[in-house]
Amino acid sequence: MKLRHILPVAALFVAASAPAQQINPITKAVLRGYEQTLKENPKDFETLYQRSAQYYNLSMYDNALTDISRAIEYTPAKESSMLQMEYSLLADICIELKEYGKALDAVNKVLEMSPDSYADLYKKGNIQLHLKDAEGAYRSFSSMQRLKSRSQEAYFGMASACVLMDRKAEAEELLNEARNADPSSAITYCRLGDLYRQMGDNHQAAANYLSAFALADNTDRPLQSLINLGETDFTSVSEAIDYALSRSDNQVPLLFLKGNISNLTGNFNEAYASLTDLLKVPEARQPSVYAALAESCLALNKIDEARGNADRSLELNQNADNMLLKARISRAEGKPAEAVAVLDRLLAKDGGNVDALVCSALANVDLGNNEKALQQLNEAVISNASDPLPLMVRAWLNATVLNNQKSAVADRNRVASMPVEGFPGVAYKALAKALNGKKMDGDAIVEEALAASPTKTDLYHAAVYYAQSGNLEKAVEMRDKARSLGFSNIYLLESDRTANLNLLPIAHLK
Repeated sequence: MKLRHILPVAALFVAASAPAQQINPITKAVLRGYEQTLKENPKDFETLYQRSAQYYNLSMYDNALTDISRAIEYTPAKESSMLQMEYSLLADICIELKEYGKALDAVNKVLEMSPDSYADLYKKGNIQLHLKDAEGAYRSFSSMQRLKSRSQEAYFGMASACVLMDRKAEAEELLNEARNADPSSAITYCRLGDLYRQMGDNHQAAANYLSAFALADNTDRPLQSLINLGETDFTSVSEAIDYALSRSDNQVPLLFLKGNISNLTGNFNEAYASLTDLLKVPEARQPSVYAALAESCLALNKIDEARGNADRSLELNQNADNMLLKARISRAEGKPAEAVAVLDRLLAKDGGNVDALVCSALANVDLGNNEKALQQLNEAVISNASDPLPLMVRAWLNATVLNNQKSAVADRNRVASMPVEGFPGVAYKALAKALNGKKMDGDAIVEEALAASPTKTDLYHAAVYYAQSGNLEKAVEMRDKARSLGFSNIYLLESDRTANLNLLPIAHLK
């Protein structure tokens, strides 16, 4: 299961680097309509505002900024309501562009015209929090309470400001008020968890995320919060679930939760233990449980157990995830023909499945079916041109098997020019540069990424980069650091043979 990272409550501060959405034909037609109107009247401030809002919704923030700036310039002073809308949108755009000072100036313009705008006071408070102006943020959130006495947003905002000012006792009181304002909402407990994380109290954060999980109709938000916390402090998450298990008669959902979070945060021994206990309960013998246990078994190099659980999961549910899992385990067993047979069935239903195409290509290489492997990698690249993995595997195939160095260099150049955010993308980009003769550039990319509090998984990917780019001493250092932080995927550390993306060059260096 792959889950996107969910940002904390201040969703105003989404990263400005988010990719623009695909523009559908209807939206293109709307934009053409705006363009025609503005050709006829370039100073039509209402159309400029509408097009700016459209660009904003498409994450095209530079275009949105240009239009809203022109709209404000052409809007008459008497059009107070329009100007409020324009400055409010300008603030939103500047937030996305990380121009927080300009965002504050824009929202202040709105509040000059409408000092009792609850939404804009909230926006201002969040901007001030980002600017570390805790006292100003506290005043803004307090003003919200004047408008709505039991405002949960105000309580959370003031609590955040108190955390910045190290007034933790007051922050605790405000968090209690926020909880009492809406005690049955899952979002309430997610936000409480976020604030407790800011305060450094991960045990309370985990307990609140777990409460949110129990209350939520859609569990994605609290689950992702538990996973994010578990990546840096698994102990707090594990202890919160264990406490809940000690007080609950229904063990099944909590054991399943612990098993899956353990898998997703790389704590495979804990996952194995939880899921094994879970399968002792007859009603828990579901395909998702067998699949999760197969994943932990594979990571722990318990290949025979992994196969048995994957087979059972596939018997119960012939879905794409279970078929891909079975194929991955077959490859790990050294049975590429079995992997190809499973993936052929999967690809007959879903020909554009990139993970399946890459896995099948690797299995076909194991069988000596190199042209078939190349064809599948070509299809994977067409299916998702922004995914660096099939490009890296295709470059390896061309360079080491098919002796087509020109194509290998071209693929690596494509990866080297891709925008990436975090590992493993950083490792792919750096390795592409290093293998194309720009090792100093590759080293610099990885070193910069490692300067920002790397996780155990980041360190593993850094080890792969150094192993494959020839710095074996540094690779061993990164591998050992990953282990010291709890990286326990023994299969990746000792057995994985994925093309150019493994630790085989240092397998002999214990």
